[in-house]
Amino acid sequence: MKTFFLNTCTPLVRLAIFHEDKLMGETHWESHKNEAEKIQGETKKLLKQKKLTPESIDRIAVCVGPGGFTTTRIGVSIANAWAFAKDLPLATFTLFDLFPKDVSVVIPCNASEAWIRQPNKEPEFVTGKFTATVNQETFPLPSTLQFGRKQAEPWYYKDAKITWSKRIHHHE
Repeated sequence: MKTFFLNTCTPLVRLAIFHEDKLMGETHWESHKNEAEKIQGETKKLLKQKKLTPESIDRIAVCVGPGGFTTTRIGVSIANAWAFAKDLPLATFTLFDLFPKDVSVVIPCNASEAWIRQPNKEPEFVTGKFTATVNQETFPLPSTLQFGRKQAEPWYYKDAKITWSKRIHHHE
């Protein structure tokens, strides 16, 4: 069983392919707000390196957040589209699922907001000054993944900043 792994929630975009729970190959790049432009090409390259085709993928695992509003939607939209088009099961995970539960994790949202998870506790949304960056995620795939036919939904940590005029025009 081959799983395509997609994480666009952090500044380091990561694509990977697993056979069962073993990492077959992966690629990553520092995001410069270019996920939408690069993912298709990078996916093709990764599949080609492993002598696979899109039809070789049996299921998809996608990170749903927390992360950037647009970058998270890009990853989730790609995963949903691929799963729908190929009738593949899909699983979602959060950034916190990529780290052992007994370590502290800080996921900055911007210069003054972050999600923090203390060892063996639930994540909390906090405000303040943060200079920490997201630690390198761990592999293998999270053991909690549950694959199914339900679409993935992004984890938005707060509402989008939509101006008053856009809200008025949206409802017309």
